[in-house]
Amino acid sequence: MDFDNVYIGLAQLDEATAEAFANDPGRLLRHLSQGRDEDGDFERRFLVRDCYLNPHRFARYRAQFVAAGFRVIDCPSLTQRGKSAADTHIVIDVVDALSHVTRYDEFVICSADADFSPLMTKLRRHNRRTLMIAAGNAAPAYQAVCDATMGGMELVTAFSDDDEAQDDLVDTIDRLSVTEDESDRAVAAIRERVAASDGSVPGSSAAAAALREVPHIAASGWAGTGGFGPFVRQLLPELEYRSTDSGGLVLDPSREASTPSQDADTPDEVRSRVARVTKAPLLTSQQYAVLFDGLAQVAKVQPRLGRIGFDVRELTADSIAPVPRTSVNFVVTGLVYAGADPRTVGLDARGLAERWYECVLYRCEQAGLELTDEERGDVQDWILSDLPPAERPQ
Repeated sequence: MDFDNVYIGLAQLDEATAEAFANDPGRLLRHLSQGRDEDGDFERRFLVRDCYLNPHRFARYRAQFVAAGFRVIDCPSLTQRGKSAADTHIVIDVVDALSHVTRYDEFVICSADADFSPLMTKLRRHNRRTLMIAAGNAAPAYQAVCDATMGGMELVTAFSDDDEAQDDLVDTIDRLSVTEDESDRAVAAIRERVAASDGSVPGSSAAAAALREVPHIAASGWAGTGGFGPFVRQLLPELEYRSTDSGGLVLDPSREASTPSQDADTPDEVRSRVARVTKAPLLTSQQYAVLFDGLAQVAKVQPRLGRIGFDVRELTADSIAPVPRTSVNFVVTGLVYAGADPRTVGLDARGLAERWYECVLYRCEQAGLELTDEERGDVQDWILSDLPPAERPQ
């Protein structure tokens, strides 16, 4: 754990969460004790707990980490700019651990520093699972070389003192169930949506089709299957669900081979490429409009960052284009890091969407994805086209 990196990143997002993390690190360990991979759920047992901390700035938190079973390694600042050698210490210790008599199955690196990308690549070459925990704005390329990632908003949720949101979610799941008829209607909606497409369909778009028919199916755990992907795999065996970094794709394998190729990318292909590279949610334009409209309403009355995603999801659940909580959290996190905290910036839905468009373009630039003017227009239409135009002053 690069303490400085995590603490400073969390403080940018939510100061209360940063203090909760620094004063009760055991809470993070408890949150991480349960994991999930391609083989299902598993429990983590941490054999090594190392925290790399700048004693000149954060010595007051040392005792809390020692009490949680961490070995605290002092990494004082070595430059005038305050840069410590924590990243170098971490790399050396991780490489040493690869040759240890104990075979460590998984390495959890708590840092948003993209300098760790080569280290993650090396760990994967040695067939070790990797989990990156980033409180800051982690580069998409860094996320891509990790087996799993956890972002700042997930940390906010893990450390949130507002357990009401979690209780509400549990109550909702317990209260709602899906009948066989409702499940059949959701299946038919997904099948119809895929049949109407010339190729693959974004998972969010296919899920939205099902949610229009059965608005509470997501809250029920997709009829008890555990998620949209398992729902498709179990109840629509003729279709294929492909996991992606941007929400998955649903397609009919029997039709994919006959899909005509085109020289120029279509708007849908541009959106898919941008979402894949930047990790931006691959929602429909209608879903983005619903998201920003809901976000503008919720942000005016909800001061707790960890609660916003839940409230927006609940607000949009019965709309024509429901929005997943994870998508809301991703957008909110990006806006906060861009200096456009929806709770304080005072923007309407259109204003928030425009700031998110700027965030997406910045993430494209950061990832080295060059867009033509036409492609930028496609991205702008994707995010803004279903929102009303900005009001002009009289």
